[in-house]
Amino acid sequence: MFRIAICDDDKAICNHVDQIIANYTHENKLSIETEVFYNGEDLCRHLNTESQFDLIFLDIEMTVMSGIDVGYEIRKKRSDYATELIYITGTSQYTRQLLDMRPLSYIEKPFADETIIEALELALRLSDELEGYFRFRIKGADYKLKFSEILYFESRLRKILLVTETKSYEFYRNLNELITDLPKYYVQIHRSYVINIKKVTAFLGNSVLMQNDTEIMVSQTYKHRLKEIEKSELEARGLLK
Repeated sequence: MFRIAICDDDKAICNHVDQIIANYTHENKLSIETEVFYNGEDLCRHLNTESQFDLIFLDIEMTVMSGIDVGYEIRKKRSDYATELIYITGTSQYTRQLLDMRPLSYIEKPFADETIIEALELALRLSDELEGYFRFRIKGADYKLKFSEILYFESRLRKILLVTETKSYEFYRNLNELITDLPKYYVQIHRSYVINIKKVTAFLGNSVLMQNDTEIMVSQTYKHRLKEIEKSELEARGLLK
């Protein structure tokens, strides 16, 4: 779930941005949740008591607590540099002050719907890169899972079986093509299997045991390479000196 806050004392702007995101979410079958705030104080109170946001669209010129004040609260007082900030404003006079807030983007009013969508897509791409997500599609619906949650991929004819500890997903993809999208801790051990080396509980020579107790055979082609990786992994876990 990608969580977005929209904060502007102009309710029409808030509702407009919210609707743009809702339409984009529906059209692309994404899992995005939005929450609207009409002043900076309410947003900061929420951040102190509730779950955090991945992205905040933030107006600069608000009464009592400006968008710059909110950004200062997030960046300096909370030391939160993970939440992406996108400032929306009717003037460009605050550009210098915004540098300290490290915003992802800066949008001037009035804005086109496409400007909001472009900023949102940039935030989604960065989220995938930093958090490490694998994206795939099943029957027209988009899914994404953290790489750290996936145990292994199995090739079944023209389909891929993606397995986690709690669930499996099947979708159309070529295994050789898929491998190029994976982090280095994913290793091919068989022409039909690519495993998350961090999810191996036992190296058994001719096979590996995964965290869900699935035993996967290692083909002769990949044994030597896996032996090298096994040594490095056991050293990293402090199990081999």
